[in-house]
Amino acid sequence: MQTTVRRAADADLDALSQTLALAFEGYPWTNWTVAADNHVGRLRNLYRLYAQADGLPFGEVWVTGGCESVAMWMPPDHRGPSDDALERLAPAIARLFGDRLEAAHDAEAVIRALRPEAPHWYLATMGTRPEHQGRGLGSEVIAPVLARCDADNLPAYCDTSTERSVRFYARHDFAVVAETDVPDGGPHVWLLGRQPRPAS
Repeated sequence: MQTTVRRAADADLDALSQTLALAFEGYPWTNWTVAADNHVGRLRNLYRLYAQADGLPFGEVWVTGGCESVAMWMPPDHRGPSDDALERLAPAIARLFGDRLEAAHDAEAVIRALRPEAPHWYLATMGTRPEHQGRGLGSEVIAPVLARCDADNLPAYCDTSTERSVRFYARHDFAVVAETDVPDGGPHVWLLGRQPRPAS
């Protein structure tokens, strides 16, 4: 049965942030970077903040009909929120990361150092609610931007800290281009890249 995939809107913020929070509960990266107390609540509010401040206005957020699966992409010309906006958001971000704020900054710096400078689409996050996993929804929700990458002859990149996700992305022509350990005992991280498919 064909899955309905669409661009997300502000009305989807609650549902998509809940989906991402549930999808990344127990995930090595978020376990390392987000405080343990009220962990899922922190994740939900962080994903909502990022989607509202960056993903929706400056990127593209794709969801299945009921937001059972979510993909947040940043385009090649991504500029993100202004410095003033980031300054206003900083207290909320610090509160949500809690005692893992410094670890989160350090971990993000590791990933940023691995990313290429050449223009590309970046899959900032993709997740599916646990009860809907294994049905191909993740594949459906990343398909629109991958098709555009092919049409525009642009690469795509993403990162992950699980081997399961490495295998998932490999099915969509992503290959490991770099990997490293986050310092001070943090998770192992893979950077994955996908070259555009040639026109048939």
